[in-house]
Amino acid sequence: MAAVPRVSPPLATASAPVLATPAASATPGRVPRLQDLPEPLRRQIPALAFGGATDSPEPSARMLIINGQIWREGDELAIGLKLERIALRGAVFRFRDQRFEVAY
Repeated sequence: MAAVPRVSPPLATASAPVLATPAASATPGRVPRLQDLPEPLRRQIPALAFGGATDSPEPSARMLIINGQIWREGDELAIGLKLERIALRGAVFRFRDQRFEVAY
């Protein structure tokens, strides 16, 4: 599995504004990649180190190892960071109001 670049822990307060991404607004329905998010927003997202994943047609059977812990769809990894969808080669997260995907 490819390592995902580490992102510095949040430097801003929880009330910091979330920036819209031009790529996301230009293509409705498209989920931008983590690396395509604006730099100020990326700096606020906690580091994510992936260790493995289990994909399944049944959502309750999907699991993802991040930072040494097992997570399932719907889990909140940190304040404001939610794991929305696990797939065979990537996952979709929501950080505050911004969705993004990470390939692993």
